[in-house]
Amino acid sequence: EGGELPEPYLFSLSDEDRRGDYRTHVFSPFIFTLVLTDAGGELQIGGYDEQAIDPTRPQIHSFSLIEDEQTGSARYFTVSLAALRLGGVTILNEKAGIPAVVDSGTACFVLPTRHGEAAPYENIYEYFYSNFTSMVQRGQKPSVFLRFHGSTQEIEVPFREFAVGNVPPRPCLTPVTNFDDVILGDPFFRTVIAIHDLTDRGNAQIRFAYRNPSYMLLNTEGATATSSNVSKIALLRKQRGCT
Repeated sequence: EGGELPEPYLFSLSDEDRRGDYRTHVFSPFIFTLVLTDAGGELQIGGYDEQAIDPTRPQIHSFSLIEDEQTGSARYFTVSLAALRLGGVTILNEKAGIPAVVDSGTACFVLPTRHGEAAPYENIYEYFYSNFTSMVQRGQKPSVFLRFHGSTQEIEVPFREFAVGNVPPRPCLTPVTNFDDVILGDPFFRTVIAIHDLTDRGNAQIRFAYRNPSYMLLNTEGATATSSNVSKIALLRKQRGCT
């Protein structure tokens, strides 16, 4: 507790100082992509398969990782969230940006409970939850809209990706009390593909593009293991509960 986080495993696969070392398999360029669905997932190494991007919404959104204030180095897989809204209701709005951890290992969205300058109310989590409940009671199915710092465009997470249960549905949402960061978990990853570009450690980036719903994962019959010089590894989905 209180120590530094260990270096992500994939970082060791790109250590230029160890190129040719039998203990590592360096891939180049140092880009890996996660494609996740309800059925499973896929890790793409060395880039991304363009077929995984929704052809009707092909734009790729690029964002630099946030720097750690103490170390001055990039925080692993953390970007700056400028705004979050539920349907037409603003949940968060911060010009300077709020740290948002992009974590495929988190089952739901995670929102802080504490009051901050980004929200004109006492409990961010409760504000989201109460508005969601009111909208569902009125027969609405609101989407979540995320805008990241440095971009004027929003990324939409549809209602079906973060609503759980049937009567009545509730948001896949978890509160956190001990830090101010937002965590973008499974609902976000089922909506987009996440392209992690760590080619330049000094300017590491994450790119998001809408996932092609027709894309066949590697473990799907007829799918190919390589495409455009990108290697693929099938990922199994572990079922997790959502509070």
